[in-house]
Amino acid sequence: MSQKYAILGLLNISPMTGYMIKKNLELSMKKFWPISYGGLYPTLHKLSNEQMVQVEDNDGNRGQLLYHITPQGKRVFHEWMKNKNCTIQNKDEYILKLFLSKDLKKQERIDLLRNYLLQKKQMYHDIQSILDKQKQEQLYYDKGMEIVSKYSLLTLESEINILNTIIEEENHD
Repeated sequence: MSQKYAILGLLNISPMTGYMIKKNLELSMKKFWPISYGGLYPTLHKLSNEQMVQVEDNDGNRGQLLYHITPQGKRVFHEWMKNKNCTIQNKDEYILKLFLSKDLKKQERIDLLRNYLLQKKQMYHDIQSILDKQKQEQLYYDKGMEIVSKYSLLTLESEINILNTIIEEENHD
């Protein structure tokens, strides 16, 4: 998926400034979709050129631009939503390092596992914080986001338990 569908999806919810789009991407999607902030404005410009978004000068808001999804953008977004051919990608550098850890000493491998565990705990905390402050940050929240948040928290809980078990086993070997 390109960033364009994430942007179109957010604009399908509500018109937003670039800053609001960035905040919503950051607060709601980073657990399951990599975010390229450097590509945000070029993507918005491309979507505008393709007439999928309309740009409005947001008067009274320091010259910020307000982006709206157009009927063309809605059609493209809804076609993508209905497409059943999706990819599941999982890029996890810690897992790659563990997979290739043949030459690490036992304590180095345990340290790697502990760092991974800390990252997973931080991710869990970040998602929980997002849920706690969703209204303060203008984060849109609906049934789909509720499902993804619940899935993410349950997955992270399981991963944290698994990592604790593996670290305990490694300590006793």
